[in-house]
Amino acid sequence: MTKRGQSGYTVVEFVVIAFFLLLIACAGISILNQSRIYKKISDNELLAIRYIRSFTENSLGEIIEGQGLVVKEPIQNPFVSELMLHFLDNKTDLTAKGGYYFKFYAPTADDMKWRLYAYPINFDVTGKRVFYVSSEGNAWQLDNDFTEPYSGEYAPERKAHFNHYHRWTQLD
Repeated sequence: MTKRGQSGYTVVEFVVIAFFLLLIACAGISILNQSRIYKKISDNELLAIRYIRSFTENSLGEIIEGQGLVVKEPIQNPFVSELMLHFLDNKTDLTAKGGYYFKFYAPTADDMKWRLYAYPINFDVTGKRVFYVSSEGNAWQLDNDFTEPYSGEYAPERKAHFNHYHRWTQLD
């Protein structure tokens, strides 16, 4: 038998304390995972911005009438050369780097400007924003907060910059 007034905790009190500690630990783990996801997205977006900013008419090539885009040799910028070699060697207009797809539109007879878009491979996992640069050399960004955002198979079309012109902001 125990005496009244004996100090100590009951099993129920221990269970309640353990439950609250478990809730706090779960919340902390959730916050930690979210911060890791946001850091990954941020790193991917920064890499995409570096690629986009490295493209200018001077670093890429020039448009020669009847020949389209002629790439200058050698390309000095490693970011530009890595992407352009992929586009030229593989005869493709799409490549993936660091969680982003890079879609290249070469000059055509109707439109003598080249364009490069960077958009997330998996929206909200590898990135959120879309980036754009054309032969003028200005880099732009789009928040990509549409009902169906640019991601994966859904690539920006050649003149997507004009379709959402009011929503694009220039990169600083």
